[in-house]
Amino acid sequence: MTVAIRALRDGELDDFVRSDAAAWGARIRDSDLASARGVLEPARLIVAEDGGRLVGRAALLAFELTVPGELRVPMAGCTWVSVAPTHRRQGLLRQLMLSQLESLRDGGEALAGLGASESVIYRRFGYGVASRVAAVEIETRYGGFGRPFTETGSVELLTRERAMERLPAVYDRVRTRLVGAVDRTAGQWGERYLRSDEDKDGAGPVFFCAHRSSPGDLDGFVSYRVAERWTDHNLADNTLRLEELLAEDLTAYLSLWRYCLDFDLCSRVRCERRPVDEPLLHWLADFRRLRQSPSDDLHLRIVDVPRALSARRYGCDGALVLEVDDEVCPWVAGRWRLEGGPDGAACAATDAPADLRCDAAALGSLYLGAFPAGELARAGRLEELTSGAVRRAGAMLGWSPQPFVPAMF
Repeated sequence: MTVAIRALRDGELDDFVRSDAAAWGARIRDSDLASARGVLEPARLIVAEDGGRLVGRAALLAFELTVPGELRVPMAGCTWVSVAPTHRRQGLLRQLMLSQLESLRDGGEALAGLGASESVIYRRFGYGVASRVAAVEIETRYGGFGRPFTETGSVELLTRERAMERLPAVYDRVRTRLVGAVDRTAGQWGERYLRSDEDKDGAGPVFFCAHRSSPGDLDGFVSYRVAERWTDHNLADNTLRLEELLAEDLTAYLSLWRYCLDFDLCSRVRCERRPVDEPLLHWLADFRRLRQSPSDDLHLRIVDVPRALSARRYGCDGALVLEVDDEVCPWVAGRWRLEGGPDGAACAATDAPADLRCDAAALGSLYLGAFPAGELARAGRLEELTSGAVRRAGAMLGWSPQPFVPAMF
């Protein structure tokens, strides 16, 4: 077998999309092709070709990632990665990933990120789990708050068309303060809600509800589906499936949760993607009733250590020398001195003795503050070379709230 890894050529975009669907065993529609054309960046697509057939593929998308300190940095979003069933276990994925990482060397992005279909795959390429997400469920009869809450604004239903006009501005204001969030283009909004008017997995179409503050500005929204079920005794046992809930402040946040929890005829609210440190937990009278199932989410790969570590802010002033091991991207390996705090940071190569040692994947896990340095050290992912360095790293790199990606790309 002679397989070539190359850039996508003109006229191959639809084949790229169709062959990716075949790799997943998924249905492809004309609307999917149109949506993909509005999202994919042809110049950043690579394929594996065997005898004129596309048997593997990978894409990069340009994103802006919010990092600690409410700063935004460029990130390459790795996505649409797949290999044909006929060509698996032959090293094609490795070739695609290495080619993609090499393309980022000396580029405009210091970070690469992805959402993994299988959590075991990408650590070998230097990606580390950098955020978690929780699937949640609560029975609405236990959705009462344990302290008074007064609504000072209002909520209103929006048509899909109106939602696509008004909600992107709300999302942009929220995501610039939400560590782990990325920007969302018009094409990505369209892809996110591509078939929102169709039933899905036994639930009806997507509805959009916005919160309006007392001055009259939109400052939050929720999107949801309702799965209808009636018992043998003609009693409603519906489920509200929350798609997305984002708000600029606590009042809008609680108002939108009350809207969901008080929805008539619904016995429960479920959502597959919520923050692991969901503030709702602290408002419920019976917080045990909020069932949470956390999982890995955003995986980060640092491709330029000085730029990445200088781009975020830190919980306290301090300095650390990090020794990074990296066989996949040798330009990342080495010793790096970080000086940082709440007001700024600088990072550069150094010959000074290292305080901590880790591989590239562990550095990715540390980057957004989701995993404390002490936790990684106890797991053997971070080696302390100078006494007290783990504690200092924990104070500097830790961040709250936890990073959260509202929707994976």
